[in-house]
Amino acid sequence: MGTATIRAYFTPEEPDEANGNTVEAPFDLALYHCDGAHWAKFGGAAGSDANGVYVEADGVNAFSPFVIARGSDDPTGVDVAEFSARVEAGRTRLHWVTANELDIQGFHLYGAPTNTASPARLTRKLIVAAHVGAPVGAAYTWDDPRPLEVGAPEFYWLEVVSAKDAARYGPVVASMPRLQIFLPALVRQATR
Repeated sequence: MGTATIRAYFTPEEPDEANGNTVEAPFDLALYHCDGAHWAKFGGAAGSDANGVYVEADGVNAFSPFVIARGSDDPTGVDVAEFSARVEAGRTRLHWVTANELDIQGFHLYGAPTNTASPARLTRKLIVAAHVGAPVGAAYTWDDPRPLEVGAPEFYWLEVVSAKDAARYGPVVASMPRLQIFLPALVRQATR
């Protein structure tokens, strides 16, 4: 079986020395590929041509998802693409989407009345990931059984649990605004 060369083009970040992004930073990048369970550094060299900046690797002999990451960093095992809260019938519905679910077991949800309060875990049991160890993602929803009080916001965090550790995303906030009802003023006129 033959091998191929893969070249992945990307748009580099604007230089920001305070955050470690310098003009030279794109050249510290490498290609990683997924073997179905883990991300492995495939190597590669960065460069540029008339089409833009790229990372290129030789010797590719199997198809798998590829990502670009800094040469000293391993890609994360889960990528939360979306996390949101929506109020429906006086209760909060949380929704999140993962891009991949490598090296994870599942999720917990946390809530607090303020952004600075210590959040309490809302899920009794782990919400098991739909594609544990796979390079594909899934969409999830969870309904908070507690009623949401008018004028009292609730802040939510999503915790992604892996075999090694956990990472939190958020917060997102849900609130039911106070309703004001304006009625027409009826004036009775005196009759003569």
